[in-house]
Amino acid sequence: MDNNGNKKLDQEEFTEALATFGIFPKVIEIQALMKYYDVDGDGNITYEEFIRGLRDPLTERRKNMVEKAFALIDRSNNGAISVEDIDAIYDVSKNQDFIDGTKTREEVLMGFLNSFDGMRGNNDGTITRQEW
Repeated sequence: MDNNGNKKLDQEEFTEALATFGIFPKVIEIQALMKYYDVDGDGNITYEEFIRGLRDPLTERRKNMVEKAFALIDRSNNGAISVEDIDAIYDVSKNQDFIDGTKTREEVLMGFLNSFDGMRGNNDGTITRQEW
């Protein structure tokens, strides 16, 4: 569906994709869908943005599991996960970029940490409970 090959769907591509599946929303509905899925506001929908938009809210059981996981990783117990917390549990020696020498230990840890920060996160080197 990605006609221009940028790994994103713009409004026209998204409209064509929906039409392929027999869905023909009005222009205003397409605009609303784009606004909903386009988290970063760049006018395109990435695969990650689309999948995140489709996910159901967490059940109470899953929320409890997420909270327990956060507490286990937050070794300093300060309500935020830091590089130091990740360093204690993540072995960078298995990371291909580290093995190849294209990234330092710190860069691998920050990349790993920021991947959990999420699309709405600020990539500031910590993950708050809200971001988690």
